Amino acid sequence: MEAAQIIVPTAGAAVTNMATGVGIPFSHEWNELVLTPQTWQLTNMIDLFLSKEYEEDWAKIQELAKSDGPKAFHTLKKYAMEAFRLRPPVPRILRHVGAHAAPIDTGTDPVDVEKDTVLYLDLVSLSHTHPFFQDGFSQT
Repeated sequence: MEAAQIIVPTAGAAVTNMATGVGIPFSHEWNELVLTPQTWQLTNMIDLFLSKEYEEDWAKIQELAKSDGPKAFHTLKKYAMEAFRLRPPVPRILRHVGAHAAPIDTGTDPVDVEKDTVLYLDLVSLSHTHPFFQDGFSQT
């Protein structure tokens, strides 16, 4: 309960679009919990910061959560955003190129993607790729 009391307000305040629907809906028809992307991300965030690897960060988060100052909020927001990067709520996306061909700027050579092509976007790999993140699987 203590973890949720610290993380839920942080997640809700730091990333408003993810906070919509943070509650876990209950399906009476199937008698089971329905996980929305928001609740999935909250679960990922709790799992990340309660892991052995991030126990020092968890202690800092608890201290920051006790403050209502702008610097504490900014730092908590960084923790939330980093959790979203390390454990994205939607790890992969399939996209269909619709109306017409679309060029994709890769930074070096543009790639022309034809109409009706299905693109697979691996957001986990993208969020851990050099040169953006030197040590992609660690918090930096």
